[in-house]
Amino acid sequence: MFAATAVSKLLLGDDPRQRMWISQAILVLAVYVVFAGVQHLEVVLVLIDASQSWALTTWNLVGGIGFYLCIRSGLNLRLKTGRSLAIPQSIWAIVGITWSYAITGPARGAVILIMILVVIFTMFELAPSKARAVAGTAFVMLCTVMVWKALTDPTIAHLFLLACDRLVSNPQLGAFSDCFQHGRQDWCVDRS
Repeated sequence: MFAATAVSKLLLGDDPRQRMWISQAILVLAVYVVFAGVQHLEVVLVLIDASQSWALTTWNLVGGIGFYLCIRSGLNLRLKTGRSLAIPQSIWAIVGITWSYAITGPARGAVILIMILVVIFTMFELAPSKARAVAGTAFVMLCTVMVWKALTDPTIAHLFLLACDRLVSNPQLGAFSDCFQHGRQDWCVDRS
């Protein structure tokens, strides 16, 4: 029991607010580690080039460890706003996810689901306008990579058109953000 408390204190510190943000950073780091494992399984199955996989894994782990260290050391407390580092962490993750989409073979559809999770989790921390900005950034980055892949790899051109159709024609993500931020059931009606 004492050992668990000591490890918890070492990893998370004493400040309750910081402990929450550090816990979230550790959770993200754990997801990056799992993502790296799955990605390297794809390398073994010859679905991804090993050098591209290592570069992306380095990006993800450097970011995950870096954000953990920034929060654990208290550097985030020097900021006037955004002390949770939600926006920088989200953008870092979105860059990694977009990169993964670009290098992943047949499993690239799963990458889009991971991006959706990142965008949804930003809604827990950010105001609706900032959550929409993060979602818009994710959309633009993913569409840019989709266009690039459609131009350079004709086997996935139809997936680009399908994804753009689904993303543009579904306004529910913005409505969900409003519902979550304001906690109002009357906002959660179908706006289409």
